[in-house]
Amino acid sequence: MAVVDGNPAISYYSTLSDDLKYIRAASATGASPGDWSSLLTLDTDGQVGWYSSLAEVHGGPAISYFDNTNGDLKFIQAGTSTGSEPEDWYTPSIVARQGAVGRPSSLAVVSGNPAICYQDETNSSLKYAYYSP
Repeated sequence: MAVVDGNPAISYYSTLSDDLKYIRAASATGASPGDWSSLLTLDTDGQVGWYSSLAEVHGGPAISYFDNTNGDLKFIQAGTSTGSEPEDWYTPSIVARQGAVGRPSSLAVVSGNPAICYQDETNSSLKYAYYSP
């Protein structure tokens, strides 16, 4: 969970569909069920969305997550401030794929850019990925 454009938002793995999901409230508190917008499916390529970490990056929502099917760490970001529509989101990208990596991950903003700390289970190590455009 994170605050995205002033309102609470949630990313998670759906065990029913094996997909990465995202939803954002239309109010600053999200206190009533009617405050929440439509649930979006962001990635459907296998069992994706495990251990998701949501943050606001470059003025919009971004998520790091584990692709359990391929053992990869993935990242997806919206091109709008809310990410409320499916077309707001860019195509998911693979951050790391050296065996089983990214379970779990933690996404944060460092010097204005996305940074991901994650576990590399294959090599029994902690790793860090930083994106600088």
